[in-house]
Amino acid sequence: MDSVERPHLSTQRRNLFTFLGLLAFVVAVMVAAVIYIVRPLANSAEGPASVPEPGVLIVNDKVIHLDGLLAPSDDTGCRVNGRTLQCALISRARTVELTAGKTVHCDLKRYPNDDRAFGRCQVKDPDPVLFERGETDLNRVLVRTGWAMADRHHTSDYVNDGQLARNDKLGMWAGIVTDRRVSTNILAGVPVVKDGATIELMDIEIRLRGVDAPELSQSCYLNDLPYDCGRRARANLVELLAGLSIVCHVGTFEGDDRVWGRCGEDDGTRRDFVANSTSLNEAVVLSGWAVAVPDKEISYATAENKARGEKRGLWAGAFVRPSAWRQGAR
Repeated sequence: MDSVERPHLSTQRRNLFTFLGLLAFVVAVMVAAVIYIVRPLANSAEGPASVPEPGVLIVNDKVIHLDGLLAPSDDTGCRVNGRTLQCALISRARTVELTAGKTVHCDLKRYPNDDRAFGRCQVKDPDPVLFERGETDLNRVLVRTGWAMADRHHTSDYVNDGQLARNDKLGMWAGIVTDRRVSTNILAGVPVVKDGATIELMDIEIRLRGVDAPELSQSCYLNDLPYDCGRRARANLVELLAGLSIVCHVGTFEGDDRVWGRCGEDDGTRRDFVANSTSLNEAVVLSGWAVAVPDKEISYATAENKARGEKRGLWAGAFVRPSAWRQGAR
């Protein structure tokens, strides 16, 4: 009896081991897939940093906005002894100086209704001459030395440092700093184009609501060759606005410190758009040089589908959506 049953039991064991081996393989593949999928959403980045603009780093292809501070922009006026300083340029240069030749580690965080990655960044082996207090917190040093303003929007951790810089008249606080903020929900005038989906109007930087365009430094592909689609998208917006006076209905979203607007050609009242006209937001999507993004109140998905179907702008070639590009996708 035993001689008959043993081969049967041996076969059962082999089948069990085969099943367990396949199960282990499937689990390993699933774990690897999950790691691959979530990798762009890693909560930290480490490596050498470049500084494309004040208050922003690029570390390992990730665009990181320094959290808890507001760096000077082109619409921040700084005057010392009657002279206007280029505060944005100086702030960027200061950040380059603090990070040059160093490894930077940033702990990343995202906030609701905001696709940007925000970081608290530490400089490894910092220059003791530049980091006089012996700390490694890049965000804090920029605020404490007066080349960025503390911003309470996400955290109040750097408020005291900002007050100390102001009291000691350091950096921008050596003179008069004018930080222009939006004070009305309707802005009108002739805009300045910042990028493919951002304008400046009445000294306020406005992002076109429901729209996203390539970053100025972003590359796309046409006929398998790279081209500067970010700058081309900016040129498109310049063309759309040539000679126009516009009106923007603006506002902010919870968890997002930026100003968003729905804009269109001024009907002459400086309050509303020309009747039955296409909004600027929809026009940039129809041109193919911007994509639609989810919004609770407005949608340009139809305009995007039309641009895609007619292979306009970005859709004539291959590109990574701007939101994914900011997260490191290439």
